[in-house]
Amino acid sequence: MSFREYIEGINVLVHQPDNKIMPDMHYHNAYEIYIAEADRTYIVENKLIYLKPRDVILLKPDVIHCVVSDTQMYSLVELSEEYLHKFFSDYAIQLITDCFEKTIIRVRESDFGALLSLAEKLRDNNDDVFSLIQLLLLLKNNMSRSTYNSSDTGSLAANIVDYITENYKSIDNLDDTANKFHISKQYLCNLFKEQTGTSIKKYINILKVHASLELLLKKNLSMGEIAEKSGFSSLANFSKTFKSVIGMSPLKYSRINDINKNRH
Repeated sequence: MSFREYIEGINVLVHQPDNKIMPDMHYHNAYEIYIAEADRTYIVENKLIYLKPRDVILLKPDVIHCVVSDTQMYSLVELSEEYLHKFFSDYAIQLITDCFEKTIIRVRESDFGALLSLAEKLRDNNDDVFSLIQLLLLLKNNMSRSTYNSSDTGSLAANIVDYITENYKSIDNLDDTANKFHISKQYLCNLFKEQTGTSIKKYINILKVHASLELLLKKNLSMGEIAEKSGFSSLANFSKTFKSVIGMSPLKYSRINDINKNRH
């Protein structure tokens, strides 16, 4: 799976069994509504979140995330910005996506069936704008029910994720990281992969590449400066890692971004 996914229009899955062997950290150009129908482990940027049934993850475009796969049921609605602009003005989009100011909410039991029913209507008719508005309003009405399993935030796995996310640019080797948490390097790597579904090395590379994407928009920085500011040891390492994650070189990505800007 590519690290950066592009969603065209709308993608809706309802009562979907997640049979992936191993998920990948990724982000995309779409708003995402992830509806847990069973216990799940989810990672959003530097937060390890333990979901219960009726918990809903709400993600804005370009937020790094993944779900740890365990063949449980879930429902999903992904809305690209292009899709929303097909029906709504900028001001209207701002209003109807207000619920995305919360990362996680727990939907009332009395509303949960309606939420899934609206998702089913969108799956069957992608242009059912009325159902889309109802779904987003339902989520907005549940915003006060923001939830987070705070008892899990102090777990070893969560602390490791926090540390790596905050220090990824300066982590030279995993031995030092393992020593910080008084565990072996092997246990560190195994625990991280078990909890997040990806390796520490891959996660660090993803964070570095993600940081570089924003810097590539700035035309006053050279590729070497972008590599250094993103935490890469060399320009060659930056180019190689960037291509493995995004599927093209940093220079090509920058040129494509310029072309897309000019079209708009």
